[in-house]
Amino acid sequence: MALPSTKQLIPQLAAKVFVLLSNYTSAGAAKGENQELIVLAFKTVTVLVRDVTSYRINADQLKVLLHWVEQDLEDRHRQASAFTLLRAMLSKRVAGAELEETIRRVQKLAIQAESEHVRLHARQCCLQYLITYPLGKRIKKQMDFFIGQLTYEQENGRESALEMIATCIQSFPQQTVEEYSTMLFIPLAAQIINDDAEKCRKLAALAVKALLNKVEMAGRDELFSLVLAWLQENEIPVRRVALLAAGIYVEIEADAFVKRMRQLFELLVARLDPSQFDPEKETGQQLRDHYLYNLLTFLLKVATNEACAEVMMADEVADQWQTMWNSIRQFLLYPHMWVRLAAAQLFGWFFAQSKNSNREDTMLTSHKMLRELTSKFVEQLRTPDASEVLTNQIIKNLVYLAQRIHRLQVEEEVEEGKKPLSLLWLVQRVRKEANAEAALNPTLSVKRSAVFKFFAAVATDLQRQVADYLEVMLPPICREMYNQAVDEELRILAAEVCEILKGLTDPPVFAQALVQAQAKWGMHKLERKRKLAIEAVDNPQKAALRKIRRQELKKNAKKRKIKERIEGAKKPKVLP
Repeated sequence: MALPSTKQLIPQLAAKVFVLLSNYTSAGAAKGENQELIVLAFKTVTVLVRDVTSYRINADQLKVLLHWVEQDLEDRHRQASAFTLLRAMLSKRVAGAELEETIRRVQKLAIQAESEHVRLHARQCCLQYLITYPLGKRIKKQMDFFIGQLTYEQENGRESALEMIATCIQSFPQQTVEEYSTMLFIPLAAQIINDDAEKCRKLAALAVKALLNKVEMAGRDELFSLVLAWLQENEIPVRRVALLAAGIYVEIEADAFVKRMRQLFELLVARLDPSQFDPEKETGQQLRDHYLYNLLTFLLKVATNEACAEVMMADEVADQWQTMWNSIRQFLLYPHMWVRLAAAQLFGWFFAQSKNSNREDTMLTSHKMLRELTSKFVEQLRTPDASEVLTNQIIKNLVYLAQRIHRLQVEEEVEEGKKPLSLLWLVQRVRKEANAEAALNPTLSVKRSAVFKFFAAVATDLQRQVADYLEVMLPPICREMYNQAVDEELRILAAEVCEILKGLTDPPVFAQALVQAQAKWGMHKLERKRKLAIEAVDNPQKAALRKIRRQELKKNAKKRKIKERIEGAKKPKVLP
C-alpha cells in the first residue's frame, strides 16, 4: 500500500535520482562503490517509469535517460540494466525523436552483437516498439531493415534477422501480416535456397510456414500465384524456390492442397523431362542436380498425400501419369545419389499403391519393363557408396518386383543366350552383390544385410516353394554364419534368415541343402589356400607383400585393442 505522501514526493525523489546519475555516470566516475550506486539508481528510475502511474518523465529527462541507455548498451557489464530501462520506457509509450534513434541502434545490436542473449534482448525491445507504438505505414521501414539483414555476412546475424521476422509474423495482427505478406514471402522463400547455413534455411522455411498459416485463404491464393509464375520461369534457382515454397503449402494445407495440384500436375510433368537433365553437360551440373532432387522430393511429398495422389492417378491425366513414370525411370541411375534415392522412394510409393489397389499399370505387366526396373535397382545396389537408406529402399522395391515376377503367367520370349525373366534370375543377381561385397569390401556389411533381408522376404512369400531356391540362398548365408571375421550383427542376421528358411522347408531337404552349402564354402576356402601356396612358389615377391600387409593389419588391430582398453580403464566407474 502506497504512503499518503508518495504521490506528492515522487517528483522530488526522481529529481534527486537524476542528480545522482548526472554526477556519477560520467567517464571514469563509475568505479568501486559508485558502480553499485549507479546500478541502484538505474533500477530506481526503471521502477519509477514502469510502475508509478502518476509519474511522467519530461522531455529533458527522456533525453538524459536515452543518452545513458545508449552509453550502457555499448558496455557489456551494464547492458542488462539498459535493456530493462528501455523496455520500461517503451511500456509507457514515451515518445521523442531521440527514441527513434535509440531504436535504430538497438536494431543494429540485434544483428551485430556477438552475444546471443544481447541479440535476444535487442529483438525483444524492437518487437515491443513495433507492437506498442502506432507506427502506421512506418512499420514497413522497420521490417525492411530486418529483411535487408538476410544477406548479412555473419550467420548469427542472419539467424537473428530471421527469428525477428518470424516473431513479428506471429505477434502482429492478421490484418498487418496480410498487408505485408508479399513483401515478406518473396525474400523468405528465396532465403531457403540462397543461404549457405542449414540452420538459416530451416528458419526461413519456418518463417514462410508461419506466414502462410497467418494469412487467410485469399491471401494464400495470391501468394501461390507467385509460386506458379516462378515455376514457369527459365532460371533454375527460381524454379527451386517455387518447389520448396509449394512443398510448404502441402505441409500446411494437407488435403486442401488438392485444388492447387490440379493446376500444378501438368506443369510438373513437363519440368520432369529427362532431356533437361543431361549429366554430360558440365556447366551448371550441381544446380541441375539440386533442382531435380527438389522436383522429385516435391512429387514424393504430394504423392504421399492421399487427396493429391487421386488427382495424379485420375483417368483424365492418364497420359501425364504414364509420362511421369517414364521420366522417373530414367533417373534411377542418375549420377547424383540423392536423385537416385528420391527416384527409388517414388517407385516404392508407386509399388505400394499398386499393391493396395486393383489398378493394373502397364509398367508392371510388361516383361520388358519389369526386366528394366529390376536391372536398374540391382545396378543401384551395386553402387559402391550406396547409403543404408538407399540400400533398404532398393531391397523393398526388389521384393515387390520379385513378387510380380513370380506371379507372371506367360513366359518371356528372349534372345538366344539371354536368360529369361524369372525369380531365380533375380535371386541370383541379388546374391551376386552380397558375394561382391564379401570379396571387395569385407569390412562393410550394408549390402549383405540387405540381401539377407531380401532372401527372408522372398522366402516368406514363397512359403514351401522356397526349397527350389535354397541352392542359391544358403551359400552366402552359411559363409557369414561361420565366418568369425565379420561383425556379430551380420552373423546373427544370417542365422535368423537361416532359421526362416529352415522353418519353411522339409527338414531332410533343408539339411541336405545346408550340407551342400557348407561343403561348397569349405571347398572355396581350400581352393583359396591352394592358390596362395602356389603363388608363394611362383611369385614369392607378391606373397611376401601379402604377408607384410597381413602382419601390418594384425599390428594395427593390436594397437587399437590396447588403446580401447586404456580408454576403458580411464572411464570412471558408475556405482549401481
